[in-house]
Amino acid sequence: MPLKFDIQHRSQEHSGRTGVVTTPHGSFQTPAFMPVGTRGSVKGLTPNQVRSTGSEIILNNAYHLMLRPSDTQIAELGGVHTFMQWNGPVLTDSGGYQAWSMADINSIDEDGVTFKSIVDGSKIRMTPERSIEIQNNLKNVSFNIKKGEVVGFLGPNGAGKSTMMKIITCYISQNKGEVNICGL
Repeated sequence: MPLKFDIQHRSQEHSGRTGVVTTPHGSFQTPAFMPVGTRGSVKGLTPNQVRSTGSEIILNNAYHLMLRPSDTQIAELGGVHTFMQWNGPVLTDSGGYQAWSMADINSIDEDGVTFKSIVDGSKIRMTPERSIEIQNNLKNVSFNIKKGEVVGFLGPNGAGKSTMMKIITCYISQNKGEVNICGL
């Protein structure tokens, strides 16, 4: 089943909207709060406790799951849903955030990123192909963030992150350029 996004409400003033994303593992409302289960668990909470907060989706980190316990071990255990004991939607990233956030211990070239492992100091090579392999090993994630997709912005205070999000959600209008989302 492909991902599906249904708009539930449109703002009369700004073109903002709320909606429901449907995945093979269930649905979640947008905008959404996603608890972060970096290594396959939300620290200090059981899956039932996470669900009781009203959370409908969990964010995992493919880079950290590759390191510990390992993407191949998660595959052998039946995938990330089995590993986490979470039957709802799961979003995982490509490892791109670590390329930026760990810039002091990695090197980037045209083909990917070479990381210094935070576990044992070994060299880890992350190419786009390896990133996809890791995400495939996690099995049946509801969806993943692919190269070129933007779901958030990083930067220092004052860099314009909030302004950009307001432009993208049509809360305010841009004064130059063009904003396209899914060709619209």
